[in-house]
Amino acid sequence: MKTGLIIAVTGVVVLLIGYQLFWGAATSAPEITGKWQAVYYPEGCLDCQEKYIFSPFYETVNECIDWVHAKAETRKGSSDAAECSFDCKKNYDIGGISVCKETVDVLGKPSL
Repeated sequence: MKTGLIIAVTGVVVLLIGYQLFWGAATSAPEITGKWQAVYYPEGCLDCQEKYIFSPFYETVNECIDWVHAKAETRKGSSDAAECSFDCKKNYDIGGISVCKETVDVLGKPSL
């Protein structure tokens, strides 16, 4: 009897963990906080979301800025724009846009 109870409890725990890992992860993107990330806008276009280039996450703003300058050097696009942002979170109350604690314009000025 005890063996059956242990197996049943173990099964429930495994199901709950599996649900969270597979279906829970699919419904919400993990937030990475306390890090800097660049968004590079080819041709400076804010409406061209399919063309955005995202950097890896960095510990410092200077690392993020260095990534932007390296990307600009390889692209040689004079109208490109980029910014580095710190500690961003998606806000689904206002359409899912990212709200960041700090944003620094690094390259050009993005336009609509």
